[in-house]
Amino acid sequence: MKLLFITTYNVIIQKDHFFTRNVINGLIDSGIDLSFLTIHPCKSQKDTYLQKEIYNGIDYYHLYLSHSSKEERIKQIQDCFVLLKPLVIHSNMDNGLETEAAYPLGIPTILTIHIGGVICPRGGGNGFLHYDNSICPTTVSHKNCLLCCCQDLPGKDFNYYLLKLFPVKQRLKLFQWINKKPFIYYFTPLLMITHAIENSLNRIEVFKKTSTIIAANNHLKKLLEGNGIVNNVEIIPHGVRERKRFPFPPIENGIIKFYYLGRVQYSKGLHLVIEAMKELPRNRFEFHIIGDSENANREQRYYRKLQKKSKNLPIIFHGRLPNTEIETLIKNFHVMIHPTICLEVFGIAIAESLSVGRPVLATRCGGAEIQIKDGYNGWLINPNNIQELKDKLSFIIENTTKIETLASNTSIPKFNDYIFKLEKIYDNLISQ
Repeated sequence: MKLLFITTYNVIIQKDHFFTRNVINGLIDSGIDLSFLTIHPCKSQKDTYLQKEIYNGIDYYHLYLSHSSKEERIKQIQDCFVLLKPLVIHSNMDNGLETEAAYPLGIPTILTIHIGGVICPRGGGNGFLHYDNSICPTTVSHKNCLLCCCQDLPGKDFNYYLLKLFPVKQRLKLFQWINKKPFIYYFTPLLMITHAIENSLNRIEVFKKTSTIIAANNHLKKLLEGNGIVNNVEIIPHGVRERKRFPFPPIENGIIKFYYLGRVQYSKGLHLVIEAMKELPRNRFEFHIIGDSENANREQRYYRKLQKKSKNLPIIFHGRLPNTEIETLIKNFHVMIHPTICLEVFGIAIAESLSVGRPVLATRCGGAEIQIKDGYNGWLINPNNIQELKDKLSFIIENTTKIETLASNTSIPKFNDYIFKLEKIYDNLISQ
């Protein structure tokens, strides 16, 4: 087997998502004949070039693409594939360039989906978050996606009706014009909305050519199939490596210590938890939030809003911490809360918590349902429902003796099983 494993676009192995790094190390340990590739935009030269280094004894290539048209960049990637001669390509990119380059060469490609917004124009952490704060029930189109995308800019309703005044083709031409100008506050991101929807539609067509798409949950698979991506989607839950289990801490003075671990942004639903906790007895719980907002101004505003809403509540914001400090904290906590309101591809934080022996209260957001059995190793509730969240938190607080039982039931699938399933996909594609 000659496998070419492509990291996240413009992210080197050492800084890639830790799940991806775990997969890389698992493939190395399995002894597969493979090499790695990271594709970067070229900042200093007009021409594309390829560099090589060694990572853990494996050839690791860096392809730098010139500033050129999409077609020319695809050709540059294609030339790289011809040079490296892989029999199969496993990609962690999501822009489809690698598939478009490999498809005419007859090289099968595998894509692992890491983010819910892989074909959603809102993208990133807001993937498939509908304008009514539900998980998107519809398909990608200019008609269906316009209002959702307008939610992320000030004056969302005004933006929607303003853009509707212009036909799609005219909006795309306006974007091409403004994209050549220096960034213009409000107008550049406003016109970028139609461009993002068009990109998603194009990406869907490319994904139909992908040999295998790895989705971590059935909800995501149904969303892909609803957009015409059928017959090439495999469900393989991400999983994490086994971690050392922590002894369950005593519940002192009847105080349940809840915690959240992850990015702090609207789609994670932390505002709902704070609203629900306002009606709980304040001498019976603590809520520890580990993580911070990203660089976007709206996410930083959201973080400050949460801090303001939680005033006079037993809620502690720890910010972003090193892994060693996170483990020290979690040893003293009882229950993890995962209140996401958008589509969660898997929920690595859920798996991490189950691995160390902590039950999880989570919303039915896609990834949680394949890890949590309600009432056995955690609890499942519907997303964006403050009353249901309050009732479940009250139940946990009043039934403290059951928490340790659920904690003893926590476990995760062996990570080696994930690598084994990947190898089967590689072998099947090569044999075909």
